[in-house]
Amino acid sequence: MDKKTRNLIEKINKKLNNKNFYYISKEAERGLGLEKLINNYQVVCKENDHIAQSVSAQVFENARNTTELLTKNPKIKEGDVVQTFYHQITLYSKLVQKKCKVLNPNPSFSKIFEDKIKATKFLESAKVKFPKFKITTLDIDSIKSFPAQKMVIQLPKGHTGVGTLILDKSDNIAEKIKNLKGSLVKISEFIDGIPMTINGCITNNGVFVSGVQYQITGIPEACSNEATTVGNDWGLGYKIYKNHKNEIIRNIQKIGEAMRKIGFYGLFGVDFILNNDVWIIEINARQTANLPMQTKLELQHDTLPLMCLDIAHFLDIDFDYSAPSDLTPLEGSQIFLRAKNDCIVKESLKSGIYRLQSDNSALVWQNNKPVDVKKNIIFLDEEKDMPLVFQNDGYSIDEIQNGGFVILFKPKFSQKTIAEEIARFQFKNSIVQENFKVKPWILKALQKIENYMLDN
Repeated sequence: MDKKTRNLIEKINKKLNNKNFYYISKEAERGLGLEKLINNYQVVCKENDHIAQSVSAQVFENARNTTELLTKNPKIKEGDVVQTFYHQITLYSKLVQKKCKVLNPNPSFSKIFEDKIKATKFLESAKVKFPKFKITTLDIDSIKSFPAQKMVIQLPKGHTGVGTLILDKSDNIAEKIKNLKGSLVKISEFIDGIPMTINGCITNNGVFVSGVQYQITGIPEACSNEATTVGNDWGLGYKIYKNHKNEIIRNIQKIGEAMRKIGFYGLFGVDFILNNDVWIIEINARQTANLPMQTKLELQHDTLPLMCLDIAHFLDIDFDYSAPSDLTPLEGSQIFLRAKNDCIVKESLKSGIYRLQSDNSALVWQNNKPVDVKKNIIFLDEEKDMPLVFQNDGYSIDEIQNGGFVILFKPKFSQKTIAEEIARFQFKNSIVQENFKVKPWILKALQKIENYMLDN
C-alpha cells in the first residue's frame, strides 16, 4: 500500500472514531474494495451468496429493495456512517431522518444523469462530443427518418444494456422493435469504435480519474443482447489509453468540472467510444459496478483508490493531494455470465480460486492409477483434458496467492431476471487479446457453466 493511501485510511478510521460503517446494497459485492481496511465496516445486503458469507454480511433475503434493507435492520442508528450503492430518494431520506452520516450525494442528481434523455442536455452544456440523436416515440417511421443507417435505441432508464437496442435499417425493423414500439426513446447514431469506460471522483481538491478500461460488450456466450456490458479489462484499457490520453483526460475532466459546477461531488463513471475522437455515451453519477474490483487493483498497484477519496470527501477529511495529470496502469480483468432470460439457478458450484490445469490434476490417484474425479471440477471439452480445478477458498483477487483466478457462482435456486449475473470470473491479468477477442477457453468455460447451472 502506498503512503498516500495508508495516511488517508488512517485519517478515515480516526474520523470514524469507532462508529459503525454500513454499506447497503442488494449484492454484497458492491461493498467490496476497502472492507479489510476500514474499521467496523459492515455490509448489509439482500443476496446470501459466497461474498456475503465471506465478509459476514448482514443478509435480509426477504427485503424487496434497498430501502427495506434499512428498515429491517434495527442496528443502524443515529450517528452511524452509511454508504449506499443505489442513490434512491426514499432510502436517502430515511437515513437523514435517522440522523446518519450519509456518504452519498443527494439522489436528486440521479434525475439529471441516469435519465438518458435528460443527460444529453448536460453533455451539451459540458461541451463534449456525443452521437447525433433525437427524442421520439418509437415506430417504423421514426427509424426510417433517422439520418444514420445504424442506430442505438434507448429507453430513458435502464442498466446493463436492458432497454437498449442496436438496429440497422436493413434489419426486420417491425420484429426488432416490437417490445419497445410506442415507447418514448432516444435514437442515437451508432458510433463504430472501441467501447471504453473510466471512473472518477469529484472532490474539493479537483476531479480525480483512475481505471480506464476496455468494456467487454455483447459477447453471445455471456449474454443475449449485443448492447449488454459483460466485463472489463483494465490492462488493455490502459494500452489503448496511452495513445489517446490527452483527449480522454481532457474530456473526463470537462465532464467532472461541469458536474462540480452544479453541485455534484463523489464517484462517477463515463462510458465512451474511441475512434479518431472521444464520443461520450453515458454518465453514471454514482459508484459504478466495476469500482470494487478496481479498488482492489489500485491497492495492489500502489495507487490511491478513488473509493478512499470519496469516503474522505463525505467525511469532511482534509487532504492536500491534487489530481495527477496521468493515470497509473492497472492490470486485471473480469467477465460475467449473465442470464439470457428470466431463470432459476438449478445447480451451483463452489466459489473460490480456480486454475486451468491438465487432465491428470482433475483426478484422484492411488497406486499410480486414477480412481475418481476431484470435487469442484469444470471440464471444458469432451476429452476432459482442460479442467478448471478448484484450489482454495476466496472471494476476490487479493486472495490469489499462487496463480489462478476467482470464479464466483450464484447460489442454487437463485431467481434471476434477464441480464442479472449468474457467475463471474476475475483475473489479475488481461483476458482480451489484441484483436479485441476474449480468450477462447474463457468463452468455452462460460458456456459449460451456463449449461451446468441452468440446464442441469
